[in-house]
Amino acid sequence: MYNKSILITGSTKGLGKELALQFAKKGYNIIITGRNEENLQSVEKEIKLLGRKCYKVKGDIRQAKTREDLIKMTDSLLTESVILNAGLDINGKFSELSEEQVEEIISINYLSSILLARQFYKKFSLRREGSIIAINSISGLEIQKARVIYCSTKWGLRAFITALREEAKGTNVSIFSIFPSRIRTKPEFTFGMLPSYAAEKIVEHYLSGSKEDLILDDRPPEFRKKGA
Repeated sequence: MYNKSILITGSTKGLGKELALQFAKKGYNIIITGRNEENLQSVEKEIKLLGRKCYKVKGDIRQAKTREDLIKMTDSLLTESVILNAGLDINGKFSELSEEQVEEIISINYLSSILLARQFYKKFSLRREGSIIAINSISGLEIQKARVIYCSTKWGLRAFITALREEAKGTNVSIFSIFPSRIRTKPEFTFGMLPSYAAEKIVEHYLSGSKEDLILDDRPPEFRKKGA
């Protein structure tokens, strides 16, 4: 395990950063990606302090060049898994969202993840090993008001991962989703899991060898859907 690496998108803050640090603590080398060089350097430093190697790719995963750079990076490393964590959440009524906002949410939350997964699925299928893990959301299991496009992207991502898992049967490639409830990444959040706690549970699930989806619902009862 100690010579293997894991790629985590959106890994310079929040859950992505905590996943990078938690996996590094377990002995993995980490490939991180993000748009902010200062944040990339900060996470890289923390990973190296844990005694692991860190490889960084600066760029926007919506761009083909960034995805190509990530593939080239992993070609020279023994990459065990890719964790599709990059995402964007913009609340607001559908009628009030701009066309640009709609395109941005769909591109980041859905399309870019599919395009990156496509490349890794081809690599892992040929190698007959590897994992593709999508960090989804409780919103991928429920319909929520004023989050029409966000929920749509998460439901779409869930369908994609579920369908790809069916196609992958017999390839020894594991494909599954993580469905966390709110993670406390903003000061205004009055409830939610700490990113470190959510990351710990996800890493624990991964290391158990489970290939099943994981639901992490830490919401107070009053915030849960009836019957959920």
